[in-house]
Amino acid sequence: RLRSFWEGQADRARFEGGFVRYTWLNPGTGEAGMWKAEYPDGRTAYYGADKSGTAVPSTQVIVPSTAKVFRWHVVLMEDAFGHQMKFTWLKDGTGYPLMDRVEYLYEGALPRHSVRFTYENRTDVLSDARPGFDLQLTKRLKEVRIFSGTTTPEQVRRYLLEYETDQVSGFQTRLKSVTRFGKGDVQYPVKFAFGYSK
Repeated sequence: RLRSFWEGQADRARFEGGFVRYTWLNPGTGEAGMWKAEYPDGRTAYYGADKSGTAVPSTQVIVPSTAKVFRWHVVLMEDAFGHQMKFTWLKDGTGYPLMDRVEYLYEGALPRHSVRFTYENRTDVLSDARPGFDLQLTKRLKEVRIFSGTTTPEQVRRYLLEYETDQVSGFQTRLKSVTRFGKGDVQYPVKFAFGYSK
C-alpha cells in the first residue's frame, strides 16, 4: 500500500520490502496520469501509459461513474541499458484487464521473442467491489504460447492448461493438468497433472 501522493512526488510503499520508488505523473485531478516505478537493480517500469506518457486505456481499471482510474497495469519495463520488455493488455466484457502478450529482446522496432496468452470463460466469476463498482473477472488462462523470430515469428513452445469440471471441483477453478508442446506443436511425453486432498 502506498502513502498519499501528489504529482511528481517520489515515494515508497508504506510497508517497505522491495525498495521501489514510485512517482505519479500527470494525474490531473486524479482521473488520469501514470506511474513510474524505479527498482534498485536499475530497471524502470511504466504503468498506465508508455514511456512518452501516452495513456494506454487497456491497462487501466476505470470507474464508470467517475471516469477515474482505480488501478494501473504495467506497460513497459526497461533496464539500465535500455533493453525493453513491453506488455500488451486487453479487456474482457466487464473492463477487467487481461495480459495479452509480453514482447522482449527488441531488434529495432521488432521483438525477437514474445509470450502470448489465451483465455476461456470461467463459471466461478470473481467479483471485486473495491473500485466502487462490481468489477468481475470472467476469464481464466487457457494457453501460453511462446514465439521466436522478428519478421515471421515461429511458435516454439505451447502450454495447454486444463481444469477440473465444475462437478468435480465444487464449482471453483482448479487446475487439472498442464500439457507442453514443442516446435511444430509436437506434444512432450511428460504431462503435469494435479490432485487435491479433501
